[in-house]
Amino acid sequence: YKELFNGIPFYDLPMVYIKATKNNTLVQAIDPKTRGVIMYTSCRLEGFKNARKKTNIAGQTTGVAAGQRLVRRGIRTVRVQVKGIG
Repeated sequence: YKELFNGIPFYDLPMVYIKATKNNTLVQAIDPKTRGVIMYTSCRLEGFKNARKKTNIAGQTTGVAAGQRLVRRGIRTVRVQVKGIG
């Protein structure tokens, strides 16, 4: 657990939680030290409404947007936990 990833210890990496349900996809990044939310997005926040939130394209777009938001904040290496379908 002392292993370095891009010069950052494993436990100091931000945690990204992805919750994929059949109706929506939620992505949330949490700072490991303060347990505060760094970034949050969902299919709805990316502009998909109603039945279009359920599509694969909506989930993929949400994941790409979440990655871009993290890179803009200077975060390039994260830990990921995926729950749900897909």
